[in-house]
Amino acid sequence: MLTLFRPLNFLITLITGFIAVLIAENGELTHATLYFGVLTGVSAALIGAGGNIINDILDVEIDRINRPDRPLPAGKVTVTTATRLYIFSKMFGIFFAAMAGIIPALIAAASSFIIFFYSYFLKNIPLVGNFTVSVFTGMVFIFGASTVNNYSNALFPFIFAFMINMVREVVKDVEDIEGDTAENVRTFPVIFGVEPARKLAVIITLLLITVTFVPFLLQVYRIEYLVVIAVSVAPALISVIRDTTRAKEKKDWGRISGHLKLIMILGILAIIAGI
Repeated sequence: MLTLFRPLNFLITLITGFIAVLIAENGELTHATLYFGVLTGVSAALIGAGGNIINDILDVEIDRINRPDRPLPAGKVTVTTATRLYIFSKMFGIFFAAMAGIIPALIAAASSFIIFFYSYFLKNIPLVGNFTVSVFTGMVFIFGASTVNNYSNALFPFIFAFMINMVREVVKDVEDIEGDTAENVRTFPVIFGVEPARKLAVIITLLLITVTFVPFLLQVYRIEYLVVIAVSVAPALISVIRDTTRAKEKKDWGRISGHLKLIMILGILAIIAGI
C-alpha cells in the first residue's frame, strides 16, 4: 500500500523541500530553517504523493500495460483505499503548509487543485501536461521561499528543476507510448512520433546545459557551483543526450528517466555548494 506514495520520490521531495528553504536562507542552518524546512518538505512530499495517487487511480487501465506491477493494476490495493490515501495526503499536506503561513497554504491548496486538474484533463494535451508537471516540480523552490518570505534565491533552482523535469516528462512519455496508444492518451510521442520526441528531449537538454552555467556567469553562485556543474552535471547531461539518441527499447527510456532524477539531485547539490 505504501508503494502508492512512491517512497523514493516521497523522500526526494521531502529533502528537496527542506533544501528549498535552506537555499532561500542563503545556506544558513538556523532554527527557522529547520522549522520551515521540515514543514515545507513534509507538505511538498504529501502533496506530491497525493498527485501520484490520483494519477494512478485515473490511469489504472493504462498501467495494466505500462506498469502492471503497481499496486492498483496488480490488485494489491483497491481504488477505495487509494482514494482515502489521496484525501489523507492532500489534507495533511495543506495542513503542514498552513503551519508555515497563509501564503504557503494558498500555494499548497492551489497546487493540489491544479495537480488534480492535470491528472483528469491536462495530461491528455500534448506538452501542456508535461509543462504543468514540470512547473510544479520547480514550484517547490518557490514554495520553500514563501515560508521565509525570501524569493531572491528561488529563480535559478526553479528554472533548473523545470527544465530537467521537462526532459524527463518527454522521456517518460516515450517509455509509456505502448499503453498510452492503447488507451488513446494524446501525449507528444503518440501524436507526433518517437523521433520528434527524441529531438525535443535533446534540444531541451542542450538548452539546460547552457542554462546551468548562467548563474555563475552572472555571479549569482560561487566557484564551487561551477566546479560541481562542470565535473558532474554537465557531463551527465551530455551522456543523457548520447543515450537519448541511441534509445530503442522501453528499458532504455526508463534508464534515461532514472538518470535524469539523479542529475536533478546533483544540480541541487551544486546550488547548495555555490550559495
